[in-house]
Order: sequence, then C-alpha cells, then structure tokens
Amino acid sequence: MALCAGTASAECYYKSVTLNQFAGRIERTADLRREVNRLNGQVTCTVTFRVMIAGQWHTAQGSATNAESTNVDKLCIQAQDYGNSQILQEAVGSTASMHQELICTDQNIPKWRAVQKHETVLESQVAPHWDLTKRQSFQHKGTECRWFTETVPMGQGGLVQSEGVICRINREQWYVAEKWIHSIDR
Repeated sequence: MALCAGTASAECYYKSVTLNQFAGRIERTADLRREVNRLNGQVTCTVTFRVMIAGQWHTAQGSATNAESTNVDKLCIQAQDYGNSQILQEAVGSTASMHQELICTDQNIPKWRAVQKHETVLESQVAPHWDLTKRQSFQHKGTECRWFTETVPMGQGGLVQSEGVICRINREQWYVAEKWIHSIDR
C-alpha cells in the first residue's frame, strides 16, 4: 500500500456578523464632514453628519481607529456605519443577534490594491466611495458604473487620496474608466 503525501494550503478567516435590527431606518444622509487624525502610528477618522429618521433630522457622529497603514476611506466608512448605528439606537431602538464562523478556502481571494486608469479589476479590489451618496451604481452610456476611492502612502507619512469610476465589463470584471488625485496629505 502506497501513501501519497501532499500539501494543501488554505486561507482562513474568522467571520463574525452582528445584526442590529432597528425599528426605523435612515431616510437620508446630509452634510457629511470627516476629520482624519494621525498619532502614534494610529489613524482615526471621525465623521459628523445629519440623518433623517421618520421625517426628523438628527445629528450623528462616529469614530473609528486603526493602524496608520489602514485604508482611510474604509476607516471612515466604518466610522459612519458606527454613527448610523448609534443614532438609530438612540432615535428608534433595536434588537441584536450574532453569528460567528471560521471559513477556510484555497481559492484566490481578491484583495484591495492600488489601480491604474484603463486597468481591468474585480469590484472588491477597489474601496467604495466614502460619501454614501456616491455608493450607488449609475448608468453611463448604457453601462453600469460605480465611484471608488483610493488612499495610498506617499513618502514619509504622507498620503495620496484618489477617486475614480469603474464600469462593468461582464459579471465579474470592471474597467477603471477614470481616476484622478483628490488630495495629497504630506
């Protein structure tokens, strides 16, 4: 009897989902302002904005902190999500449930990366736009398109923030139609 020895490698990650079910919903978001601060190798994004719930305006604020190498746009999205949860909890209340699992796969999982104009990418390789009003798909010349943002390091502690548009080629692939520098933090 012969034994075959093989090696398998799988990427594993822990998935934890907490579902908050709120008695109401956010009808509209307006006047979004974000502030990004860096201190001691950490970056904090604080967002302040107004939300309409049940026809009434409320002021919301959220904050998120992570390592300085963290994508700032994603961090600000987390901060806004936290602010949304807090203001909904305060305004209308909620119930919570939690689900956890360990997922392992040997498939190639796409990761975020810096992209170039005219490049073909997967949608999850770009960060969604931090401005919630620019997260929805839109049609351009009959093609589905989406806004994205990108933050990459520059030099010693600096950041270049870009934004752009990707348009769907097929079920999985998107084309980087436009990309431009939005701001440079030195």
